[in-house]
Amino acid sequence: MSATHAFDVVVIGAGLAGFRAALRSAALGSRVAVIERMPDFGGSSILAGGFFAFAGTDLQHSRSIKDTDELLRQDLLELGHGANDPALVEAYVKYQLEEYKYIVGLGTHFMELQPSSGHSVPRGHRADPKQLMSILDAQARAEKNITFFYSTRAQRLEKAANGSRINTVVTHGTAGEVNFEARQGIVLCSGGFSRAKDLLQVFAPHVRRSVPAGGLGNEGDGLKMAWEHGAAFADLGYVNGTFGTYPYPEADELPAVIFPVYRGGICVNKQAKRFMSESKSYKSLGEAVLLQESGIAFQIFDQKIMDQAVADVPSYNFRAIEAKGRIPKADTIAELAGKLDIPAHTLADTLGLYNRDVASGVDSHFGRTNLSHTFGNLAAIDTAPYYGFPSTAMLSTTYGGLRVNAGMQVLNIWGDPIPGLFAAGEIMGGLHGESYMTGSALGKALIFGRIAGESAAAA
Repeated sequence: MSATHAFDVVVIGAGLAGFRAALRSAALGSRVAVIERMPDFGGSSILAGGFFAFAGTDLQHSRSIKDTDELLRQDLLELGHGANDPALVEAYVKYQLEEYKYIVGLGTHFMELQPSSGHSVPRGHRADPKQLMSILDAQARAEKNITFFYSTRAQRLEKAANGSRINTVVTHGTAGEVNFEARQGIVLCSGGFSRAKDLLQVFAPHVRRSVPAGGLGNEGDGLKMAWEHGAAFADLGYVNGTFGTYPYPEADELPAVIFPVYRGGICVNKQAKRFMSESKSYKSLGEAVLLQESGIAFQIFDQKIMDQAVADVPSYNFRAIEAKGRIPKADTIAELAGKLDIPAHTLADTLGLYNRDVASGVDSHFGRTNLSHTFGNLAAIDTAPYYGFPSTAMLSTTYGGLRVNAGMQVLNIWGDPIPGLFAAGEIMGGLHGESYMTGSALGKALIFGRIAGESAAAA
């Protein structure tokens, strides 16, 4: 017979969203169980680059960067091409500054402020995700109302005997089968499905050529459990890999990405031709690169861009990747083309046209006007030595998932809340729409984790 534990709130997943939901519910007086299938906390959150999309912060003010709620809202909606859920965008904007202050108050140190994909102004606030998760772990362990259950995999959700609401999580772990009963609510924070071949085949077969990454537990457990009870989905048709990773990683290597294109480089395919504006979201670039021959492109840049490398920011730490021997370097364009095994004359023509377009102020092929989204001025690629980084897409996070309302209640296919069930973080869809802003994934985990914790405690 299965053992049963009773709590007020049960949180599934010990990543950033799960920690924030648990801490918020506990602060409101609920007794909380956190269930995690892996032996330790972190999930995809601890593997992330550490960028948060915040607007109007003291860090921005100290650098005379003017950012506002309205500009953040505008960028999110523009990137989503109208496919975002406006209520979720509003919730993100409403709470983002409060949550920034919350984690700063706990001792989180933001090391960098960078412009990146989807930013009209620099708003990529970078923290060490391991440091942040360790801080939250210490907070949670000091909270008497929170109990952790690691190496415990949630498998099914069950309704109360009268069928009124979902109130039980069926799990299996080192103690065998254990049921967790939730008097107030269950919060799904179990991450995405980047490592679930069956779900990728159903929802996103176009990304199967991507390099697999993300948390090892990201097999879509929460999606499947909610799906059984009629949950609706959002944004799954827009799931794309992240452009900028090396196509030939070593076994068991944790893939990483770099973005010379957001410092002024261009992308060319195996025919040495550009194939889209390089200022687009790295999700859009990730989609486009998989349509090229062998799913590979080359980020072409020069010494001016190499000199902009930032050692403390993984996505701009170009020298670290060069030190691994993965960025060919040459004194001439013809020599670089030879090392990349792409047509030298075509590469020279592509760069020549691009440099002339930069000088004239008009990108005649793809209308590129900025480095990233609407930020930064273009510059010619004309200073030897030259570099070419082979790049493809990696699938670290899936960004689409369960449809929720602004209270993080999971909705069924008719748009009605499923009583007792909430979701936050990567498992939910609706915020991003068609594309993705750097920092909004960790941002939504923090912000929507808070909201889900509040809603579950009030259920």
